[in-house]
Amino acid sequence: GKVESLPQSRVEAYFKSLPRDKQITALMDTRGQQFPSFEHVLKARKDTEEKYKDVTELPVPQNMAGYLLVPTLLEFHQGRPDWLSDCTRYEKQLDGSWCKKIVSQ
Repeated sequence: GKVESLPQSRVEAYFKSLPRDKQITALMDTRGQQFPSFEHVLKARKDTEEKYKDVTELPVPQNMAGYLLVPTLLEFHQGRPDWLSDCTRYEKQLDGSWCKKIVSQ
């Protein structure tokens, strides 16, 4: 399939639909940072919550983006002890419908 960038208006609408606690987590400036323990991460979250305690409508994080995955093929595997997977494949057709196939793996 393909991946499309979503317009900023959809990203903002998504952010605003989140519960406040998730918005606070998204606003943390710690993405990718290393911490000595998870307690330090929790403290950073608490600091972010404190920073925005008096703000009614939280700002959308500047680095927040959205993407839409538009699949054309999906496979579902159910493993078996003998390694012969039970594989179901769905392929998108030109008319937009999906065709189901059983595939040997």
